[in-house]
Amino acid sequence: MPIRDKLLERKLSNNQVIIGKFVESPASDKHFWPREMKLVKKLSEIYTIEFLLWVTPPNFKAKSLAVYLGDWGKKFLSAQLFEFKKNVSTYITPEKPIIEKEKIGQDIILGDKKPKTLKDFLNLFN
Repeated sequence: MPIRDKLLERKLSNNQVIIGKFVESPASDKHFWPREMKLVKKLSEIYTIEFLLWVTPPNFKAKSLAVYLGDWGKKFLSAQLFEFKKNVSTYITPEKPIIEKEKIGQDIILGDKKPKTLKDFLNLFN
């Protein structure tokens, strides 16, 4: 495989994916990528990267991500954020512990004397 093909197969970062999703990339503007990367970082401070990757972009591609920092963009993203929080559950349900009906092992009978040191506490279980 030629080196050129290996370079083209590299994985894009999340920021690059977000820029490609929302913005029409000009071929001639050399300041495009630094500006858009800075705007993605600002957006990711307001919203999460997972949310920005989840958002369905509108039917058009903007010239810059600055559109989404304006009034229309904030309204659009806040509506999408409401749907994101409603549809995507970010909570992990804890597993219920398995409780056996039969007792395993013997009960430990503790004396009236409370352990005062770590060594006394560990010697209780010998």
